[in-house]
Amino acid sequence: MRMTKALDTKLFERIHVRFYDDAKCSYNHGGLAGVMAQWSKWTARYPNSEVYLGLAAVNLPGKNDNVFVKQLYYYLLPNVQKAKNYGGIMLWDRFFDKQTGYGKTVKYWA
Repeated sequence: MRMTKALDTKLFERIHVRFYDDAKCSYNHGGLAGVMAQWSKWTARYPNSEVYLGLAAVNLPGKNDNVFVKQLYYYLLPNVQKAKNYGGIMLWDRFFDKQTGYGKTVKYWA
């Protein structure tokens, strides 16, 4: 509730939205349609802010939230990049990203 009030002030230039660890908006759980439904809500609600697609840099035990590179490149990014206020990709967690190199792989497409 407080987060919504803060964001609705329209003072934020960048909004980083987590698209993992949630079945309705995680690519591997909700599919492209699930991500796009949530993505469209965020980008439409905050048109003057850059919205960043938050992704997991690695699958944690018991989770399946990491988007395979080919899925990201061919399906997910082309769709989210259509939004005028697409800002880029945010990766969680930097420690795991250093181990997997996921960020280096995707940084040129974002």
